[in-house]
Amino acid sequence: MSMKPSPPSPQRTIENEEQLREVLALAEPVKTLLSLDKSCVQGVVELLESETNAISTSNDQYRRLCMKCLRALVKKYQILPSSIFLSNIECHGDYPVGGGGFSDIWKGSAGKQDVCLKVIRLHIEGDQQKRHKIYSEALLWTHLKHQNVLPFLGVNTELFPSRFCLISPWMKNGDIISFLRRFPNHDRLKSFVEIAAGLQYLHSLGIVHGDIKGVNILVDNNLQCCLADFGLAAAATESQNITSASGAIKGSLRWLAPEVYMSVQNGPEKDKCPRDVYAFACTIYEIMTGQPPFHDLLEAALIYHVLMLKARPERPTDVWCPDNVWNLVERCWAEDPQQRPRTEQVHAFLKELMSLRNVGNNAESGIVLVEQVAKTRDTLDYPVADEVDTTPTPSPILLHRSPELSPVIRNMSVQDGQSHHQPLELRQRARNQQNQTVPPNHSKRDILSGSQIPSLSRPMAPKIITTLDDHPYSSSDSGKFKSLISLGKTYIVTTTDGDTMAMITAEVPRTDASHDQQTAAQMMRNQRVLLRRLSHPNVIQCFGLVETPPTLNLFLEHLPGGSIAEALEKFGKLSDENTRYFTSQIASGLEYLHSEGILHRGLKAENILMNHEGVVKISGFSVSKRVVDSHGTRTPVQGTPFWTSPEAAYNRGRGYDYKLDIWALGCVVLEMLSGTRPWAGLGESDVVLKLLSEKYTPPLPPDVVLSELAGDFMKWCLTINPHARPTAAMVRTHEYLALPLGWKYGGIS
Repeated sequence: MSMKPSPPSPQRTIENEEQLREVLALAEPVKTLLSLDKSCVQGVVELLESETNAISTSNDQYRRLCMKCLRALVKKYQILPSSIFLSNIECHGDYPVGGGGFSDIWKGSAGKQDVCLKVIRLHIEGDQQKRHKIYSEALLWTHLKHQNVLPFLGVNTELFPSRFCLISPWMKNGDIISFLRRFPNHDRLKSFVEIAAGLQYLHSLGIVHGDIKGVNILVDNNLQCCLADFGLAAAATESQNITSASGAIKGSLRWLAPEVYMSVQNGPEKDKCPRDVYAFACTIYEIMTGQPPFHDLLEAALIYHVLMLKARPERPTDVWCPDNVWNLVERCWAEDPQQRPRTEQVHAFLKELMSLRNVGNNAESGIVLVEQVAKTRDTLDYPVADEVDTTPTPSPILLHRSPELSPVIRNMSVQDGQSHHQPLELRQRARNQQNQTVPPNHSKRDILSGSQIPSLSRPMAPKIITTLDDHPYSSSDSGKFKSLISLGKTYIVTTTDGDTMAMITAEVPRTDASHDQQTAAQMMRNQRVLLRRLSHPNVIQCFGLVETPPTLNLFLEHLPGGSIAEALEKFGKLSDENTRYFTSQIASGLEYLHSEGILHRGLKAENILMNHEGVVKISGFSVSKRVVDSHGTRTPVQGTPFWTSPEAAYNRGRGYDYKLDIWALGCVVLEMLSGTRPWAGLGESDVVLKLLSEKYTPPLPPDVVLSELAGDFMKWCLTINPHARPTAAMVRTHEYLALPLGWKYGGIS
């Protein structure tokens, strides 16, 4: 009897496919591979990658095992297969064309093919956990091969020194939501089938996407939907880190299933695929209406509606929404994850609906329809209506291409046959990341100041083409910019005259731009409109807004001292005297803003900048609003609930006014005295429930002891009833803000 070769013992090597397959046949192959000699790990990674790519789809179990082993080695050793690294990549233009919370999107080329360059802002030699996240996304994405999944071409670390670049085809048609704005008659039911097919493929591999929504679904040259953005994707059996260090929930809140909120407290559920099914239902709603789910609700109130009221978006009445599709939507966002259909069921059902619709367009299809509905009902474990809505979605482009549509189809195609990729999403608001007292990277700030990094290897000299309003740097100053130092989406600009400014950039939105791209540009214009006539020593100065295609550039005063949030990160909590000194200035700035009819609505330590002399200035006006009367506003407040007042979190029709900024001021004082954000240790859902109860204020950390005056001041600012809360002018009179005679600012240390 032949003896089975023994597996390599710990600290031995694997040199060929045969030895690798022997290890993979063991009871604990991952453990064995992780104990191999480090010198052979790269070779084993190459063998596993080759084995994974060589496996036919008929042996998914073995392929999953190879992928599992690869993930384990990549996680431990922070390496990737050499085959996915690309060279000879060119970058087009001097500016990114879009971006997200942690990345910039550039257009480039690989030979004759236009490509999308997703450049991660994190330095690859930096934080190991963040580096692992990047490697995991690249490794997972490279193994996805499906017509409804965005192709992955490879990675590059040479084009942008010390940065990591993920490369994919450039999708000219953009995301499905912006595409439908240009072509509202596109076949929506067909898009649902394609998205479901992509999801079914992911789940068949044991992969959960984690962020299904309209802007993460791109339209290729064949007008097929492709799933994109795998930054939150993970194996269904592996734990997903769904919260940031500050307690904020990762992902897009309006598309998140209820169990994601609850898993923060109760621990992760075993099967995470139903999360994607819920998000898919929300995406169907988004595609049908052109609006995100609960678009009329503040995100903080959204958590209350979904968790407490168990509410779902109402069925739209003014758009195409057949009964069978809506019935599917209701099943897919069922409260109990186990009651939601599986993706293979969803895909089969939608394919059948499309088939029934097409057959129903024929005059002699009545009997066939009844038979096919019965057949579908037998194959699915949830009811299907006896009557199928056979009304076609408006002018289905792909199913019936009429001669007059041919020019439209041709114009939407890239001439060389390759697709290209419009920015996946411009998340200027960074809804689920901007909730930290100290930003983990500079890309999260609206206004940049403080520490500088070495000059870019690709020097940028913006040429001002169009002046949108008067400002000291007009088109006649073209070429006068000496240097730019990039920190995320903001640049420090030094002119040849020696002036230094902060320049914030956003893509100039086209008519087909996504909702978030248009919002980002509008936020920038909003800052300029609000700041252009303001002049106060404690309010940031705006020099102008100019257009240098393809970007909008907002020029602001640069304060080299950085933000208070950065000071807290570097030095810890502030002294009582410095806190009082800064608070007095912030209150002065708020009093001025309120006298000009402006609600800031985003006050936090991150948006308070300072110079080296201790002068602080309020910045970050992207979500600020001018109030036209004394009744305030009912417009939802953007951002996270940690700095949000109870009346703004869920105003129940009552609205809010300037007093929400006073609540935020109390939160900023708490930040300065404690060194942590308000509600430290609590997640968003917990904070929202406390705010909506209208009984709780941010607690004081146990290691912080306040003076009697400081405690009285914070209690005053954080009064639950906004009518009993002081105005900014009243705040300035509080005894706590009176500094000792002869006191002088001596810096922060």
